[in-house]
Amino acid sequence: MRRLARLELPLDGRRSLFYRAKRCNSSESARTMWKAFRGSSDISTIVSTLVRMAGSRERCAYCSDSHASDVDHFKPIALDHQKTFQWSNFLWVCARCNRQKGSRFPLAGDGTPLLIDPSRTDPWKHLTLDTESGVIAPRYIDGGFDVIGETTLAILPTINYEAVAEGRLRVCRRLQSAVEVINANPTADAIAELLAEVSQDDVGVSRWFGYWEGSREPEISALKQTAPNIWRRFLRACA
Repeated sequence: MRRLARLELPLDGRRSLFYRAKRCNSSESARTMWKAFRGSSDISTIVSTLVRMAGSRERCAYCSDSHASDVDHFKPIALDHQKTFQWSNFLWVCARCNRQKGSRFPLAGDGTPLLIDPSRTDPWKHLTLDTESGVIAPRYIDGGFDVIGETTLAILPTINYEAVAEGRLRVCRRLQSAVEVINANPTADAIAELLAEVSQDDVGVSRWFGYWEGSREPEISALKQTAPNIWRRFLRACA
């Protein structure tokens, strides 16, 4: 899971959602209208914008591994039909994660969702990374696990499927290797290689190395201390 920037929906897409939302007055009508919308050409603007948010490889908003292929309602239609045609409630996800999540949407006592929406918050606020395995875990805070991180991983075990964790680990190793090269010899080519790795990082670990406790990893810490200008470029690239 990685941080996603919510793009602005073009006018034709906003108009299409607006008029449908006005006619959507129950969960039953919402499902019927959504099914019709999915089969129409009107959904193309929504899909194309979500695809742009997903990046060049169109990775799933949840597992960041599989190719995304469907629109997920972050808050399910069954729980809130008024969000059926709300742009901020859409994520582009893979079929596997969509099946895992289904209509599950646990809430805290104050109504706060216990599932991470990567277009609203940095997932690393609730999750952390084991760089030896590529496995993601909930943060441990004040004697307990972060409930949002823990719940997200329980609902979406796909995030830590073996192949997914291995792919995440490979990205970690490439980033760490690129940093080690700079630490040894900070040439322009070495810097360009690091920035290229960051730009191609579909799983979001660059941000963990830059802004979270990954910055304390030995090679990352060395870069931060000995090459502050390069470090700032790295931070800008993974922001």
